[in-house]
Formats: sequence, structure tokens, C-alpha cells
Amino acid sequence: MNTATIWISAFFTLAIFSFLVKENVFYRFAEHVYVGCASGNLIVTTYHNYLRPTVANDLAQNGQWHLIVPIAIGLLMYTRFSPRASQWSRIPMAFWLGMSSGLTLAYTPAPFIGQITASFLSLNSVNNVFFLLGLLGTLAYFFFTVNEKNPLHVPYKVTSSIGRWTMMIALGAAFGSTVMARFSLLLGRMQFLLGDWLHLIR
Repeated sequence: MNTATIWISAFFTLAIFSFLVKENVFYRFAEHVYVGCASGNLIVTTYHNYLRPTVANDLAQNGQWHLIVPIAIGLLMYTRFSPRASQWSRIPMAFWLGMSSGLTLAYTPAPFIGQITASFLSLNSVNNVFFLLGLLGTLAYFFFTVNEKNPLHVPYKVTSSIGRWTMMIALGAAFGSTVMARFSLLLGRMQFLLGDWLHLIR
């Protein structure tokens, strides 16, 4: 990186870190620049890689005029920039969520099937027994139809308690992994500031 790039990167890094003291104008400026650059890059990339080739090749040359429908639905996403018409952006979002879910379940169900089949374990080890107890407890935690007068209410409460603790442990491990990833990003920024910018370390 050249000197100007290093100084600009250092400024924006410090501007983002200034939020640790309190929210200020430098942080808001860096935040707006980051979001604006990311949005602008996404719009330009979408136009050059998808929209223009589709219009120039598929519509103009090949006459696939039915593609106007998905193009129009996709363009509705940009109504988010208008406060009055922002509700129209829900249409493409609904299409994307529905189609992606349907295609995943129909053509690439391996992740879901894998999660289901992975729960069928032989009870030949302590780990498998604990896994099965945690799985049954988690499923029982979301089963809300056991009445207090039901004789199964007490075993249900014990099982759902096991499920609650299982989820707390799993979410805690996931949060710890996220924190470690954020510390990795922090170390990278500190290496940049102390090394590339200030030349205090090599």
C-alpha cells in the first residue's frame, strides 16, 4: 500500500474505534462512508454482472421477454430508497426467501437431511448418550402442550430443563467463537496500525 492509502485506512480505523469512547462525528462519518461504498459496489456489480448482460443478450438478442417479470420484481428492491414506496421492497424479499427455501429443500436437502441422520447415533459411548439427552431435551423445551395435571408434567419439566441448559451451552460456545473471530479482526487492525502505519513493530 502507498502512503496515502495507509493514512486513509488508519484514519477510518481510528474513527471506527472512537465509538469505544462514545458515538461521535468521526464514527458516523466512517460508518456512512463504509455503508455507502458497500451499497454502491453492490449496485454497480449487480448492474454489470447481471442486469446489463440480461437486457443486452437475453432480451435484445435472444428475445426472452419473459425475463422482464423477474427484472421488474428485482428492481422493486430499490424502492427501499424511497420512504413512501419502501413497502414494495417486501415483494422481492418474499420471492427470494420463498424460492431459496424451496430450492434448498427440493434440490440440496443434504444439510437438513444430514442434521436429521446425525441424530441417529448408537448409544455405545458417553458422548452419544449426552448428545441424545440434549437433543430430546431441546425438542421437549419447544413442546408447550403438556398440562400441569398431566402425569408426564414432572418428567417433561426435567427434560425441558435439560434442553434449556443444552441450548445455553451451545449458544455460549457459538458466542465464544464469534468473540474469538472479532478478536482476530482486532489483532489484524492493531498490527496494521502499529506496523504499517506507525512502524513500531515488524
